[in-house]
Amino acid sequence: MGDHPRRPFGGQSRRGVSRARQKRVSQLTERLDRLRALRATGRRAAESEGEKVEFRSDAELAAAVSDLERQIAAQAGKPPARVVYINSSKGT
Repeated sequence: MGDHPRRPFGGQSRRGVSRARQKRVSQLTERLDRLRALRATGRRAAESEGEKVEFRSDAELAAAVSDLERQIAAQAGKPPARVVYINSSKGT
């Protein structure tokens, strides 16, 4: 097996993985900023890098923003958001 310890992630060092992750988060953040700006203008269509994207509704655009936020949180290693439901009643 050799004298070298086995590296995780297919032979890449952890430093290389974190750089790749940082680059991915940076790209996702840029896309998120563009979508938020698009939503703020009230438009539903945009063109980026020669590719045109049109959302059918504001709800679809909001879902895309939410999905990007989830992806960024996952790449950053944050746990997913949890929903807590509270049920209360007057005692009888």
